[in-house]
Amino acid sequence: MVIEGKDKPFKASAPQENRPPPVARISKIASLKKFPDTANALDLLHNVAKAVAPIIHEHRFDVGLLCEMDPKNPCLLGLNVNRGQKILIRLRPSHDKTSFYPMGDLIGTFLHELCHNVHGPHNPAFYNLLNSLKTQFETRSYKIQCFSAENRLGSSTRDKWLSAQRVRAARLKNLDSGVIKSESRRLGGSVVSVGDRRAAALEAAERRRRHNQWCPEAVAGDIPSGENLQIQDCIDLTGEDGHFQDTHVPPKIEVIDLTGD
Repeated sequence: MVIEGKDKPFKASAPQENRPPPVARISKIASLKKFPDTANALDLLHNVAKAVAPIIHEHRFDVGLLCEMDPKNPCLLGLNVNRGQKILIRLRPSHDKTSFYPMGDLIGTFLHELCHNVHGPHNPAFYNLLNSLKTQFETRSYKIQCFSAENRLGSSTRDKWLSAQRVRAARLKNLDSGVIKSESRRLGGSVVSVGDRRAAALEAAERRRRHNQWCPEAVAGDIPSGENLQIQDCIDLTGEDGHFQDTHVPPKIEVIDLTGD
C-alpha cells in the first residue's frame, strides 16, 4: 500500500557518543526513547546491520535511517519508507516489550525490507530477490562457520562441519518463517511433473495476492517522530564514491511495505 504525506527530517534529541558504522550506506540508527533499554535496542540494530553489511554493500542498498518501531498492529513487523529513506523494524513482541525477537527473525525482516528498495509490490521479482539475498546471507554465514571449525585446535573438523550444516538449516528455517515461509522451496526428492509445477506456481501466486490484499495497514503513530527517537549518527557515511547517496528520496512519504507475520 502507499501512504502519502509530508516528511519531517529526523534530528537527534541529545548529543550521543558516535560509534563505528556497521556499514557505510546506513546513515543513522535509532531506537525508541519510551523504552528503558534504548542502548540494548541500538546494539541490536547495529548487530543486525553488521550481519547484513556485505549484502548491503554488494547490492548498493542505501538506508537513511534504520529505526525501531512499535506499531499498534501486532502483525506489523517492518516498514520501508521511500525505498530506503527509512527502514523501521519491530524489535519487541507486542505481548512483551521487555524482550526482543531472535536475531534470525530480525535479519529476515531486514532482508525483506531491503528488497523493497528495489521492488515495491510482492511480485515474483520481489520474491526472487528475497530468496537470493537469503541464500547469500546463509552461504556467507555457513562458510565462516566452516572456516572457524577447520581452524579450531583440539576439535573434530567433520563434527564441526556437520554442526555448521545443522545451524545453517535452522537459520534458513527461521528466515523462512511467517509470510516468507510460503515462498520456501524444497530441494531433492521425487521428480515434479509440469502439471505439479504449474499448480504450485498458481498456488504461490494466490498466496502472494492474499498477502498483498490482507497486508496490515499502518496507522497514525506507527512511524515515530524525531522527538520520540534516540538517534545515533554513524561516523562514516561515505560509500564507494566518497559520498552518502540520498538522491532517490522523493518529497512525499511512500510506504511500500507492511510486513506481517
